[in-house]
Amino acid sequence: MTPLQALAQRRSQHGDAVAFVQPLGGGELREYTWKQVDEEARKIAAYLQSQGMKKGDHVALVSKNCAEWIITDVAIWMAGGVSVPLYPTLVAETVRQIMEHSESKFLFVGKLDDWDM
Repeated sequence: MTPLQALAQRRSQHGDAVAFVQPLGGGELREYTWKQVDEEARKIAAYLQSQGMKKGDHVALVSKNCAEWIITDVAIWMAGGVSVPLYPTLVAETVRQIMEHSESKFLFVGKLDDWDM
């Protein structure tokens, strides 16, 4: 079973069950159900396609580990893209080299502890 098939199965069987709990800071949490994960990923996938993303295009993603990283990764797959994960500890020159070498068409920037880096 592919990850996308597994998500469809989870949504079908456990749609209202909590899939992810994301800390927001200050003691706040955001819960994502399987249905919400699927819906958010589909919105992002549709956006990528509306911006001209084609099957097989590379899409980079830099962020701390978080629920939104996973949702965006799934969205890239839904849109037919290839994920290019970038660790948030990479320096700008390394990110530039990876972006150029991978020929990424898009870049998602998520939660980062040190924006200046």
